[in-house]
Parts: sequence; C-alpha cells; structure tokens
Amino acid sequence: GPGADARHLYMVTRDAELVALSSEDGTEAWRVPLPTEVLAAPQSNGNLVVVQTTDGRVIAHDAATGERRWQYEAQVPVLTVRTAAAPLVGGDIVISSFANGRVIALTAADGQPVWQYEVGQPQGRTELERLVDIGGQPLVLDSAIMVVGYQGKLALVDIRSGQEIWSRRASSFYSPAIGNGNIFLSSANGDIVALRGSDRRELWVQDSLSWRQLTRPAVSGDYLVVGDFEGYLHVLSTVDGSLQGQREFDSDGIRVPVQVIEDGNLLVYGNGGKMAVLRIDQDD
Repeated sequence: GPGADARHLYMVTRDAELVALSSEDGTEAWRVPLPTEVLAAPQSNGNLVVVQTTDGRVIAHDAATGERRWQYEAQVPVLTVRTAAAPLVGGDIVISSFANGRVIALTAADGQPVWQYEVGQPQGRTELERLVDIGGQPLVLDSAIMVVGYQGKLALVDIRSGQEIWSRRASSFYSPAIGNGNIFLSSANGDIVALRGSDRRELWVQDSLSWRQLTRPAVSGDYLVVGDFEGYLHVLSTVDGSLQGQREFDSDGIRVPVQVIEDGNLLVYGNGGKMAVLRIDQDD
C-alpha cells in the first residue's frame, strides 16, 4: 500500500523501486531503487521516508530528494511468515519490528539503535516451531507502544526507554485494535479475543471464526469488523463478541484490514481489487 505526508504519496513498485508522487498533481518527484522486496507501506514524518525490506533492512531516504540517509540491518531467520510491519516514524525516532521477534528503536537522524525489546523468543527444533514474526505496526498509546508477535506476547512498552510496562502471552499476525476502553486481538488461530484495557482481563473469546485467516479488527462504535480469506466480512458485538452479521465482499479474499473512516463508515479492499465504502446497518 502507499504512504503519504503533506507533499508526497510514496509507493514501492514490484521492481523494488521507491517512488514519490506529488500530492497536488500526481507527477513523479523522484524514484530510487531498493535492494530487495518491500511488503509494508513506506512511512514518512515529512523529512524522512522509511521503508523496511523483507530481509530485515530499514532504509531512510530524504523525503524531498530521495537521497539515502541511512540504513540499519537486522539479522532475521531464513523462514518467516510472509507478513510485514510498517515502521513507525516519529520526529526523532523510528521504531521497526522484525521477523526475529524484536522491536528496535532507531534515531531518525542517523539510524543508530536506542533500545530493543523482545516480543518473542524462538523455541523448538524446527524452523516452523521457531517462527516469532511481528507482522503488525506498533500501536502508539500516549507515551507507549503496544506490540504483539506470532507465538510471542502482547505487550505495552515505554516508547522512550523500551521498558516493558506489562505483557501477556499471545499470538497474532496483526496489531491489536483499541475501542471502548478495551483491546481486541485477532489471534493467529482465528479466535478473536477481547481484553479489558485497565487490567487486561479476558472479557470474551469468539472462536466460531477459527482458521479463517482473519484481518486485524476494526472498531466502529459498538461493533467489531474483520475480513477473512474467503472474502467475507464479519460483524461482532464489542460487548460480548456475538456475531451480528456477515456478507461476502470479494471471492478472492480480504487481506488488507478494514479501515474506519469518516462517520464510522468502513473502507474495504479485497484481494481481487474490489474497493467499497460500507456502513453497518444497526437496525438489523
């Protein structure tokens, strides 16, 4: 997907080129080659545009010219889950998540490591058992970030020091969603879990969608919306997790998380290229 700031729209081509387009008229401002594939959207703070490659490199370019400013390289395992977390780019810090189960904060000025936090530690004998990928972008909550990994944990971490505030065991490919004071998580096995934000106590688990490769949840009022690998949208109650409705959207599946936009409307994009703005009918 694309990234953007006030001046440019940024995208990575299939040929691994980072392209900046004018946000005013769509003309190409600059184009630079990247060393390898990028799955996550480029991120910008207006001065830097940062991409993260599938082989564990974080590369920062000048947002105005495309000139490379710095590169950081992490060691990642040979076998990884084919997901990618977009880096989090602030004014003076860049936070990236890696397939080795670590979250690392880098200085925006020169890419030097500030702190690192281990979300998951590889365990087991086989490469499959040792997967600990972090596939979701860290979620900013005031002066902390919330992160979750596959076969790892859900944790709240101080954004300046990297110190753990709390954690609990969890496994997910996507960032959690926050709504109505609670935390909602699409688990790796397809269960949707709701935790009370104040003490992380489990409020409910919805397991009727297990193994449907759910997207990250989207919160719209008192409802939770997820897509799945068969292209269905599922609507759940945030109160008790009960299923409120479903509809088929794209027979090729839905991988991109549903986005909540203006007035609680839902922006949905299917694998087959279908895009629509939908609204939950609360009268049914």
